[in-house]
Amino acid sequence: MMFPLLLACVRPDGEDADKPGTRPDVVSSTTYEDTSDRDGYLTIPVEVKDGAAAFQIIVKRNRGMLSTEYLYDPEEELILDWEDWYDSSFSLTESFFPTEFATTLNWPVREEDGPLEEGTYEVVISTLDAQGYYSGGENVQVEVLTRTVPADERVLRAVIAYAEGVRDEDGVVEGVEDAVDYWVELYAAVGITLEPSYADIAVDAQLPDTYEGLEAISAFHEDSDQRTALLIVGERIADDRWLYGEAGGIPGPYAAADHAAVFVSWLANAGADGEFQEADVLLFGETMAHEVGHYLGLFHPVEDGFEYWDALSDTEDCSAIGSCERDLGSNLMFPYPVCTSASAGSCERQDAITGDQAGVLQGWVGVE
Repeated sequence: MMFPLLLACVRPDGEDADKPGTRPDVVSSTTYEDTSDRDGYLTIPVEVKDGAAAFQIIVKRNRGMLSTEYLYDPEEELILDWEDWYDSSFSLTESFFPTEFATTLNWPVREEDGPLEEGTYEVVISTLDAQGYYSGGENVQVEVLTRTVPADERVLRAVIAYAEGVRDEDGVVEGVEDAVDYWVELYAAVGITLEPSYADIAVDAQLPDTYEGLEAISAFHEDSDQRTALLIVGERIADDRWLYGEAGGIPGPYAAADHAAVFVSWLANAGADGEFQEADVLLFGETMAHEVGHYLGLFHPVEDGFEYWDALSDTEDCSAIGSCERDLGSNLMFPYPVCTSASAGSCERQDAITGDQAGVLQGWVGVE
């Protein structure tokens, strides 16, 4: 498929959209509506001021699909090209792949991608129909977030929300809170202070695939007095008894969107007896940290087929089950628990996070 040259860009009038409760000295936001050109392209300007450490663009629409294609720096140099990554064996961001309703790019991803320069970056996104063909003249909603370098500690606010009826299940609240305590420890080890809070959300405990999205998720964010990462505790995800958790994007948006959440299954994490023993709690805490790790931009260091890897330089590019489990099995983002039996008590601790992985976590715009 052929792609047109980048068109000249005129910055639309923006609206200050700082969320109450968010630190406006750290994260600032602009929202507006726009329309893709006749070829299905839209250029989004990102004004980067001195001291900015990261930005995120979130583009949403009510139908069809969206993807991110190009990123130009203030010197108009192409620094990110979807064609370099779409068929690559290495994964940098999911935003290159067409998804329904929204696309999210957080930049920079790795240390080598930064730091940001003062000036105007340009992100080119495309609007596509349900079959993946370019569709022009499509209306979209754009939000641009920029974040300065945190002065002291890096803080991630997270709401753990119980789906309908889950809070009433015996032992679940205690198991969740103990797992969250472990998640706090895991992130503290890489310089992120996790600030958890708890709530209920009006969604069925039988959760769908995160990419299907739920209007209740957007409504929850819109009703909140501050921006947060949202983790929803349900019984099952996509009717899959083996699915521990799933993230609504790599990265996910720091904004209201139908897929702006991480789902976790308490039943899958509690094991066959449905009760949280100490080993189950550790597995559950690692699941939470792992899935939110995806939401903050991390891929598995190696995928289950051992033919695809993340784009980080300090995770091994192993290619066989034995070497991968030996070299990466203790990594938080390994694609599956490494166990000697079906019991969670036989599973290896997966609490290792490399320096490059820590940098990706810290670089998400919502780690304030």
